[in-house]
Amino acid sequence: MNVKISVTEGSGEVLRDLAAELGRDHAWRDVSLVESPPDDESLGPILEALSVLVTPMAVSGLVMAVTTWIRYRTSDVDLTVTRTDRSVKVTLSAKRLRALDTAALQREISRLSRHLNDDAQDRADVQEDGERG
Repeated sequence: MNVKISVTEGSGEVLRDLAAELGRDHAWRDVSLVESPPDDESLGPILEALSVLVTPMAVSGLVMAVTTWIRYRTSDVDLTVTRTDRSVKVTLSAKRLRALDTAALQREISRLSRHLNDDAQDRADVQEDGERG
């Protein structure tokens, strides 16, 4: 499956940093930059997202890797992680994730992973929570 990671606000540099971090782990070798052609005012292509090829079994690992990376950033960045074959998405907020203790963080990673794997019950839980998309 293909998972797209985008920044809800901010610079494409955040995505380049995340791509570099994921690239350090051999599990995420299939990370590519998704760029749009430059507009008239740009000097080069515009980075829109990262594309990551994963198996359903690897979704939890990807969510954990991105969550760990985002928690230790000094800026308050929000990322949207979308499973493109089903248009299922979640939003990860650095500010919110930093506030979770270890047990709550593990529950959150598990819930987000199930949501991306399209578990029907978790979809209802996530919609009720209102913090994830």
